[in-house]
Amino acid sequence: MEQITMREQSVEKLVAAFLTDLAHANRSQLTHHAYATDLAQLCAFYHGPVNAMTTEVLRDFFHTHLHLSPATRARKQAAVARFLTWAHQHELLDSNPMLKIERVKLDQPQPRGMERDQIERILKAIPAECQRDRLSSVCSWRPACGSAKGSPCTWRILTSRSTMSI
Repeated sequence: MEQITMREQSVEKLVAAFLTDLAHANRSQLTHHAYATDLAQLCAFYHGPVNAMTTEVLRDFFHTHLHLSPATRARKQAAVARFLTWAHQHELLDSNPMLKIERVKLDQPQPRGMERDQIERILKAIPAECQRDRLSSVCSWRPACGSAKGSPCTWRILTSRSTMSI
C-alpha cells in the first residue's frame, strides 16, 4: 500500500494538525473555535489536497460569503490565511495562494457613547448616600461627553461637612 505524503493529504487532515498546533501554542479558546469553524467551511467547500489549492479556489470560497458582514469575512480570511501560512511554513505548499487575495478592509470603529439623558437617568438611580459611587460615575462620564481634550475639569464633591472641588 502506497503511503500518502503530507503534501497530498486532504485539507481536512491538515486543518486538524494546524488546530492541534494552535492549541499547543496556547492560543485562546475563542481563536481556536473561530478558526475551527471557518476552516471547517473551507474543508466542506474544497476536497482536494492542500498543494493543489489555488487562488481561484479561495476566491470562489470567499465569494460564497459576500452576504456576511465585513468583520465576519475578514475573520474568515484571517483563519484561512493563517492556515495557509502554517502549511507553507511546513513546506506543504510551494507558495501561499492567499498572498494573491485582496483582503477585506474594515472601517475604523466609531466611538460608542451614551446619550446625555441616559447617563442622567443612571446618575439619578444612584442613592444620595452613595457619594463615592456617584463621583466615580460622574468622573467616568464627564470627560466623554463634553469637556475639551486637555482642558481642566472641576468636580464638586458634596460631603456632609463641606463642598470641595477636585
